[in-house]
Amino acid sequence: METKKKNNNRVWIIITIVVSIICILSCIATAIFVLVTNNIKDTNELKALNDQVNRIADIGYQNNKVNLDGIENEMKSTITTGKRKVVEEALEEYTMDLYKEVDTTINSLSDQKITSLLSPDNISKDGKEFKVSKEYITTKKKEINDNKDNLNKLLKEDNIMQYIEKKKTSSKYEEMFKLLAIGSNGIPESDIQQLNKLIDKNIRVLEISEEAINLLSSNQDKWNLVNNQVVFTDQATLDKYNEIIKQEI
Repeated sequence: METKKKNNNRVWIIITIVVSIICILSCIATAIFVLVTNNIKDTNELKALNDQVNRIADIGYQNNKVNLDGIENEMKSTITTGKRKVVEEALEEYTMDLYKEVDTTINSLSDQKITSLLSPDNISKDGKEFKVSKEYITTKKKEINDNKDNLNKLLKEDNIMQYIEKKKTSSKYEEMFKLLAIGSNGIPESDIQQLNKLIDKNIRVLEISEEAINLLSSNQDKWNLVNNQVVFTDQATLDKYNEIIKQEI
């Protein structure tokens, strides 16, 4: 089964992917502001917003956690004036929603119980029925799938654009928001696929643990926990157990 270290590595990679998406998009936006407006004030203020997005990406994850307080503090000062304020407001709302969902996902995936369901300690406490573990697996799989769905929704262009569309502003400012939040070429599908694949690995850990626990609870008379090891009295059950836990994540 996966170790705690590997689980934490996956969490870090997920954060890296989300932050890199934000950085890539903001850099693209900087280069093409002049293509959507010939107003110097528009360009200067949007570049300032773009710089803020980059600063948020830099401070967004610190000390192994999402830095929501730092993000909120960064967004306290008003950068834009006039009609451009709707772009700033929409961008702030989207940024906070995205990072809050990343925070929720990271907290969910950081749960060490995901990788310790087959540990001697858990088997000793919850075996041989494994009622608590089975309930946990069902709940946690749904939780992680919900996290995944919510993150995917927040990275979908149509959903991102709703943040500015609800402001009922002109197409000019919608386009400015799009450049900041999405970029000219959209969010790379490969990055989203990589993000989903990493989240799915945590679900797979739970599925493998579930298979093993179901086997143990269905064959209670064929194994015992001896000196912190599962000792089987039936070869066929042992072979099946080994087959389950040796599956690739």
